[in-house]
Amino acid sequence: MKENINTNSLSKEETVLKIGVIRDEVSIMGFNDSEIPQLNALMEGVASGTLDTTKALEEAEKIKSSKQDYH
Repeated sequence: MKENINTNSLSKEETVLKIGVIRDEVSIMGFNDSEIPQLNALMEGVASGTLDTTKALEEAEKIKSSKQDYH
Protein backbone atom coordinates (compact mmCIF):
# COMPACT_ATOMS: atom_id res chain seq x y z
CA MET A 1 0.00 0.00 0.00
CA LYS A 2 1.41 3.34 -1.04
CA GLU A 3 1.51 5.93 1.71
CA ASN A 4 0.43 9.42 0.74
CA ILE A 5 3.25 11.71 1.77
CA ASN A 6 3.25 15.48 1.39
CA THR A 7 6.79 15.75 0.07
CA ASN A 8 6.63 19.52 -0.37
CA SER A 9 7.15 20.13 3.32
CA LEU A 10 9.80 17.51 4.09
CA SER A 11 13.26 18.56 5.17
CA LYS A 12 16.35 16.73 4.01
CA GLU A 13 16.52 14.97 7.37
CA GLU A 14 12.88 13.85 7.22
CA THR A 15 13.33 12.62 3.67
CA VAL A 16 16.43 10.61 4.61
CA LEU A 17 14.47 9.04 7.48
CA LYS A 18 11.52 8.18 5.24
CA ILE A 19 13.80 6.60 2.64
CA GLY A 20 15.43 4.69 5.50
CA VAL A 21 12.04 3.27 6.44
CA ILE A 22 11.47 2.26 2.83
CA ARG A 23 14.94 0.65 2.80
CA ASP A 24 14.03 -1.33 5.93
CA GLU A 25 10.76 -2.48 4.37
CA VAL A 26 12.53 -3.54 1.19
CA SER A 27 15.29 -5.32 3.09
CA ILE A 28 12.84 -7.70 4.77
CA MET A 29 11.48 -8.69 1.35
CA GLY A 30 14.80 -10.44 0.63
CA PHE A 31 16.79 -10.92 -2.59
CA ASN A 32 18.08 -7.33 -2.61
CA ASP A 33 20.80 -7.28 -5.24
CA SER A 34 20.56 -3.61 -6.14
CA GLU A 35 17.71 -2.10 -4.17
CA ILE A 36 19.54 -1.43 -0.89
CA PRO A 37 22.54 0.25 -2.58
CA GLN A 38 20.14 2.34 -4.69
CA LEU A 39 18.22 3.45 -1.62
CA ASN A 40 21.45 4.18 0.25
CA ALA A 41 22.57 6.33 -2.69
CA LEU A 42 19.29 8.24 -2.59
CA MET A 43 19.74 8.87 1.14
CA GLU A 44 23.31 10.06 0.62
CA GLY A 45 22.27 12.30 -2.27
CA VAL A 46 19.54 13.95 -0.25
CA ALA A 47 21.79 14.36 2.79
CA SER A 48 24.50 16.01 0.68
CA GLY A 49 22.01 18.23 -1.12
CA THR A 50 22.72 16.82 -4.58
CA LEU A 51 19.26 15.24 -4.91
CA ASP A 52 15.89 16.93 -4.63
CA THR A 53 13.92 15.56 -1.68
CA THR A 54 10.70 15.07 -3.64
CA LYS A 55 12.36 13.29 -6.55
CA ALA A 56 14.45 11.09 -4.26
CA LEU A 57 11.40 10.02 -2.26
CA GLU A 58 9.47 9.32 -5.45
CA GLU A 59 12.36 7.18 -6.71
CA ALA A 60 12.49 5.30 -3.39
CA GLU A 61 8.76 4.59 -3.67
CA LYS A 62 9.27 3.31 -7.24
CA ILE A 63 11.98 0.94 -6.01
CA LYS A 64 9.69 -0.35 -3.28
CA SER A 65 6.73 -0.70 -5.67
CA SER A 66 8.76 -2.62 -8.23
CA LYS A 67 9.95 -4.92 -5.46
CA GLN A 68 6.37 -5.50 -4.30
CA ASP A 69 5.25 -6.17 -7.87
CA TYR A 70 8.04 -8.70 -8.30
CA HIS A 71 7.21 -10.65 -5.13
